[in-house]
Amino acid sequence: MKNVTITLREDIAAWLRIEAAKAGQNVSAYVSTLLESQMGRDSHQRDALEAFLSGPGYVGVAADLPKRDDLYDRTFLLR
Repeated sequence: MKNVTITLREDIAAWLRIEAAKAGQNVSAYVSTLLESQMGRDSHQRDALEAFLSGPGYVGVAADLPKRDDLYDRTFLLR
């Protein structure tokens, strides 16, 4: 565990103390729980984005799109 000091406005600190008490935790544990859940959410979102960008797209969404060469085919100009 690492101790970290943060500076908060008084109204935010009061809100944080109340929310931690509602959750039955001290402020440190409450903030730790919030950050851990945020890290998990970000990890899931990052994994989904990487999967989308690494492939041709979701099934049926990008499979039938024309290829780049087809879009820029200018042979019809030479006729």
